[in-house]
Order: sequence, then C-alpha cells, then structure tokens
Amino acid sequence: MKELTKKLAWLSRIDISEDETDYLADELKKQIEYLSILDDLESGPALPDGEPAALREDKVQPSVDRKVLFMNTPHHNSDYFILPDSSRK
Repeated sequence: MKELTKKLAWLSRIDISEDETDYLADELKKQIEYLSILDDLESGPALPDGEPAALREDKVQPSVDRKVLFMNTPHHNSDYFILPDSSRK
C-alpha cells in the first residue's frame, strides 16, 4: 500500500514526507476495506416497483456572458481559459 501511495502522490504532483506516506497508506487501506464492505451489500432496484424515474424536460437557458466569465481570470482568449501546462514536471 505504501508503494501505491507514493505512486499516487507522484501522479498527483505532490511531495509527501515518509511520515505522510505512512499515514496516507493507512488511510487508503481503511478506505479500500470500507469499499469492499459496500461491495458485499446486496442492492435492489432503485425504485420498489421497478418503474423508471420521471425525467424532467430540458430547457434552454442563456449562458453566462463571456466578459463576466473571463473577468477574473488572468489568462484567456475570447473563447476559452488558458491553463498552465501541467504535463511536465
């Protein structure tokens, strides 16, 4: 579990100490054990009678004005946000 925790930290681009690795590995183990308990539970249909839930009708609504949307972001062009490249470490 410790190696998995180190790999997850690396993939998340975060540096964690050895103590933090031990703590997070223990927490991850607890969460996986809890989820395995949930896997063992039997689940029935979401609705007792098996009928599908009523769906709401889609309604077209106006979008947010782009000037307002981009007002508080430092990097954008007229169509989209520009984010820093996170693919390189």
